Amino acid sequence: MQTNIKILVAEDIKPTQKLYDAALNDDFFEKKFADNGQIALEYYKEFKPDIILLDIYMPIMTGFTLLKKIRHEFKDNLTKIVVVTSMNYEEDVRGCAEFGIDGYLVKPVDTEMLEQKILDIYLQQTK
Repeated sequence: MQTNIKILVAEDIKPTQKLYDAALNDDFFEKKFADNGQIALEYYKEFKPDIILLDIYMPIMTGFTLLKKIRHEFKDNLTKIVVVTSMNYEEDVRGCAEFGIDGYLVKPVDTEMLEQKILDIYLQQTK
């Protein structure tokens, strides 16, 4: 029996969610999509994803807040977190890195390469 990698996509823009859904093959990924940080937190608790694609600017709860909760409040350093955002300033990358991220992708993301990048991060970090 094949076990898919569980991925939570925390992204508030529906067309971007659809791009990620199309780019991430159902043969490899079991996907769940959250429109805001609060829903992403609920899905994180119940879905227990292997990887989170995390947008920083989301309504209700930001990606930064969600990242802090996962890493510090829940003390989870096993879930792979890849920030996918339009923020590309060095201080933004450093700010996310301080909370323990596994990758940082700048939008617009090359969706043809997204799946491979995610698999590389997942496989590299689980060795």
